[in-house]
Amino acid sequence: MIWLPQSGYKLRGGGSFEKYLNNPGHMKEENILTEIYVPVSKGNRTIKLTE
Repeated sequence: MIWLPQSGYKLRGGGSFEKYLNNPGHMKEENILTEIYVPVSKGNRTIKLTE
């Protein structure tokens, strides 16, 4: 995660998880779509980053 140190956010406790947007069992590896959720915080706020 190159962007994280430059963003002003930091990792916080808790686990990350992946959300598959299509079925990896039925897709070629290069076509799998995945969202990765990582818990971060800035100051007293906790946010969820999505793309």
